[in-house]
Amino acid sequence: MTIISSSSGAGDHRLHIALLPFPGRGHINPLLALSKHLSDRNLLTSIIVTEEWAELLSSSPPLPPSQFRTIPNVLPSELLRGTEYDSFAAAVYTKMAEPVEALIAQMEPSVDLIISDMLLLWAPAIGRRIGVPVAAFFPQSATEFFALFEFGRLDDGGATATDLPGE
Repeated sequence: MTIISSSSGAGDHRLHIALLPFPGRGHINPLLALSKHLSDRNLLTSIIVTEEWAELLSSSPPLPPSQFRTIPNVLPSELLRGTEYDSFAAAVYTKMAEPVEALIAQMEPSVDLIISDMLLLWAPAIGRRIGVPVAAFFPQSATEFFALFEFGRLDDGGATATDLPGE
């Protein structure tokens, strides 16, 4: 396990928030921005990524004042993700949860809140098991969320897009 910290290291207790991004730039970058906003409000944030992602991020522009906590590389390499997306997605949903849970359970100071990418469907179960509240984060636009929500409602009711009023 690696800890990369850019925080002040002050000894005071602050609310500790663990951030769990889906492992992809379009998901990690918005959580980095959220981490900066939370840190600006004197909250301690720990961003949990794979060792490979920690290395990729260490060569990025300045990072928010957060701790980067790592889990082992249980996913196919980011460099191969485009050609092996099926195995990548399967690994995200079957291999990431266990090391994330183990890491959160032993973090000091203890985690007060988990903010998880909405695609990490196993995060709420981790929160229930260790007694930590979980909030879902959707890094895409509100329009995309609304569209997905509405498509889900269509599916739940057996309706199809041709059943929609209009035109």
